[in-house]
Amino acid sequence: MSEKSSTFMDMNDEMKLRLAYAEIARLNEEKATANRGQIDLVAHDQAMRADFERQREEDRQFFKAQQDNMKEFYMQQMKDQAERHKAELKQLRIDNMENVKRVMEESACHQKASDNLIASLNEKISKLTAMLEKSAISETEAKWLASYRQRQKFKRNAEQAKLLKSGNEVTREEEKDDWPDKKNNNKSDSSTSSGGHASPPKKDSHDKRSVRTDYQKNKPYTLTPVYHKLHEYFSLPENGHFVKRNGEIETWWYRELVRIPEHYEEHFYEVASYYVKGKGQGITRPNTRLIKGVPFDLELITYVLTEHFAYNTPFTRIVDKLSHMGLNMNTKTLGVIVHKIITYIRKAMKEVWESTIKKTHNWMIDETSGLVGVKTDEGIRKYLKRYFWGIKANVQKLVWFIYEHGSRGLKAIRQFLDNFIGFFTTDGYVVYKVYDDEEHPNQHRSACLTHIRRKFVESLEENHSLSMWFIDEIGRLFAIEHDCKKANLDSEQVRLERLKRSRPIMERIKEKFEQFARSGYKGLGTLTKKALKYIKAEWSAMQTILQDGNLELSNNLAEQMMRHIKLNLKNCLNIGSEDSALDYAFMFSVIESCSMNKLSPVRYIKELVSRLTDKPCSHAEKEAILPCFIQK
Repeated sequence: MSEKSSTFMDMNDEMKLRLAYAEIARLNEEKATANRGQIDLVAHDQAMRADFERQREEDRQFFKAQQDNMKEFYMQQMKDQAERHKAELKQLRIDNMENVKRVMEESACHQKASDNLIASLNEKISKLTAMLEKSAISETEAKWLASYRQRQKFKRNAEQAKLLKSGNEVTREEEKDDWPDKKNNNKSDSSTSSGGHASPPKKDSHDKRSVRTDYQKNKPYTLTPVYHKLHEYFSLPENGHFVKRNGEIETWWYRELVRIPEHYEEHFYEVASYYVKGKGQGITRPNTRLIKGVPFDLELITYVLTEHFAYNTPFTRIVDKLSHMGLNMNTKTLGVIVHKIITYIRKAMKEVWESTIKKTHNWMIDETSGLVGVKTDEGIRKYLKRYFWGIKANVQKLVWFIYEHGSRGLKAIRQFLDNFIGFFTTDGYVVYKVYDDEEHPNQHRSACLTHIRRKFVESLEENHSLSMWFIDEIGRLFAIEHDCKKANLDSEQVRLERLKRSRPIMERIKEKFEQFARSGYKGLGTLTKKALKYIKAEWSAMQTILQDGNLELSNNLAEQMMRHIKLNLKNCLNIGSEDSALDYAFMFSVIESCSMNKLSPVRYIKELVSRLTDKPCSHAEKEAILPCFIQK
């Protein structure tokens, strides 16, 4: 038993009772305290429940408000989008109406053109029908003609002998006259055709190929054939005899081309000295040299110039070829002689050539580069990139090349363009654009549509549909030019045709690139932007073609002219000096002018040197021997 229990046992009943009441009171107090804690817990729990319900209600109200706001926002968005789509639909309808209107206008134009074409074709058909009816032949004539063609094919007819003897040939007119129903069908058999003749035939007035008509198509021929008699060509073998048909020897014609090799002779002239009182001493000299300091005759001068400038043969190869033919010299000597020859011709013809081309009013201009030996201030020769300018007079058919110290700046071409009156076609090089402003009213630059088209070809991969649209429109402009050339229209007719058919196309092109310019070229690639900016910058020059029918739509002819120059400079690697560059510029002018006028450079150079060295020529006489005026 514990100490506490023992103490409790020792107490009397009153004390025990008091102690029990005290313990009960204490327990009641603890119970009351516990009850109060429980009540507080319940109250706290209720308070928390109330707070939770209040917070939940606030959240519900908040989310409901948010939902209402989002609903209103999206409704507004949908409303704005609907308005925007409605506006876009309206614009599309307007655009489509414009497109439909344009397509209808184009269809009307195409229909009109088709009607005109059908009318033209009907007219041609009528003419051809009339010609066929007029040229219809009888059955007898047809049989005779078939028989004649068969005899001509095999060349085994009985008329051969008489034709060989007479040397006559049937012409087209004689062929018609020899038909059975003609009044002159009793002509001699010698008027029919044969494969052999003893003399060259007369030239057919309709044959534009050459003075000869007895050669086969696509076969080599010369302009000076040599005919040999039977006894000159054949010798009979032992016990042999000629085959005869109808009492005449059967003959066959065959031919061969014979080259007479070039060879050179060196002539020395022994001269005597003489003395004239008051005038001093001199020597007798035969007047054999054409140009002072040049020991070449006319044929050799022509050969060297054409080989180098017309056929782009370097001096080293020319020297080799001459040595193989028995003429020996070195490259430097040949260069010096050629320089003397060209200097002589250039001094004689430069003024008249320049004055003639300055009188023309329709040019095409382009430039190209090459390496030229230039002496520096220290006296050292350096090969630097220098430029040649080419002026092509389309109407006059004359070309002039400029070498102004090899410059590509404005000063090189200004001496020609500042006083020029007319139209000139170029690419978009900035030097030419100087003459686009109002300060130069006499100069009208025309843009090159090929260069413009090339920009859009380069941008095809970036924006295929847009680039193809511009390419197709430019193609339509070139198609119109093709139609004009095919119809052989003169310049004024071409101009009117351009105003009628080309101007609407150009207006569509302008509307298209201006549309992108207004939007700042947004969403376009670099190359597409470049192409659109290029055509915008060239637009004023593009319209120049509407003013003159002689203008070409592109500068291709000038660029093609430069290909020959580039090939020559490539083969020769470089030009030794600036003096030589002046010679090259002049000879390029000669060669390209011959090409424009379909002249043989060999014959022209020979004729030019011959006339200049024959006697002193006046300005008018020099003008008469320009490639565009010389009698062909």
